[in-house]
Order: sequence, then C-alpha cells, then structure tokens
Amino acid sequence: MVQDAYEELMRYYEFPVGGELPRRAEFKDYLGQMIAPDELDVFFVLPFAGKVTYEELRAQVKLPEDRLRKILERLAPEGFIQAYDAPQGRLYERGNVSFMTEQQVRKDRDTPLRTFLAEFFNAFIEGRTRPFPNQTPYFRVVPTQGSLLSGPPARVVPVHVQVPDTRQVVPFEILSELL
Repeated sequence: MVQDAYEELMRYYEFPVGGELPRRAEFKDYLGQMIAPDELDVFFVLPFAGKVTYEELRAQVKLPEDRLRKILERLAPEGFIQAYDAPQGRLYERGNVSFMTEQQVRKDRDTPLRTFLAEFFNAFIEGRTRPFPNQTPYFRVVPTQGSLLSGPPARVVPVHVQVPDTRQVVPFEILSELL
C-alpha cells in the first residue's frame, strides 16, 4: 500500500512534465527517503489545485493535532507543500515539482535528493537529457543588455505614451562566441 502512495506521488510530479522522467526509479527512491507514509497521507488530502485552511485540513486528516502540525512544519521548507499566511489564517497547498526542486536545490546541506535534482537539472540545462516533450530551448537564449537597460533610469513613468520595446534574444552560440 505504501508503494502505491509513492507511485501516485511520482504520477503527480510527472503530470506537468508530460511524460516519464529520466532516472524515475532513482527519483522515487529518494522521495521515499524524504517523505514518510503518514506525511504522504497529509500531502494527498491537500487539493490538486487551490488552498485549504488548517481547520479544513484538520477536519480531513485523522492524525493527532501535534503530529499534523509537525508534518506541515516539516513539509513546507522541503517544498512538498506550500504554506501562506492570509487574512483567513494559514493556508496550505500541494507543492509542485518545480517548487519542490527549487527548495531542495537551495539547501545549504547536501542530501541525496538535492544532489540528484541538481545533477538532473544540470544535465537538462546542458542538453544531456530532455525530460520535456517540447523542443523549445528554454535555457539557450539570453537577453541582450539593450533589452535590460534602455537609457537612463527614469523617475517618472509617462502615461499614455508609446514605450519602445528594445528586447532582443541572442542565440546561445553567438553569446558563447562573444564570451
């Protein structure tokens, strides 16, 4: 039963990617080391899209309150869930694969999942693997300086005045020759 929950977690993380991730079994093993079965139960009670209050979550989860709070406090910095303070109280939602990856890679201590994700996305950026079905070279274009800076900084933004768009994109090959 626990393995089925981890398989469901893998399907959740693969959904936005649109296909099976390379090194999937290894990724699944690391997730198994990072998130406990009762923590997965809390993760899957959170809606696929949208946020819930602590009280709504508490009504759906059959765990002692102190255990639920510990799970939420642990999963949020790990990127498995997102937590927000709002006027109606603390809100929670599932973290997506991008958010979880970013939280793991930003850690100042090394973990097996952090190392795996850093290697995986470095390979993707360097073109050694292509996990996405899209052929758009996301990391192969860099904006030119002119598109970032167009004249001296202005203190007043004119209203109802056409602002020229000076953005340009330089292919990676040309940029690497310049460097």
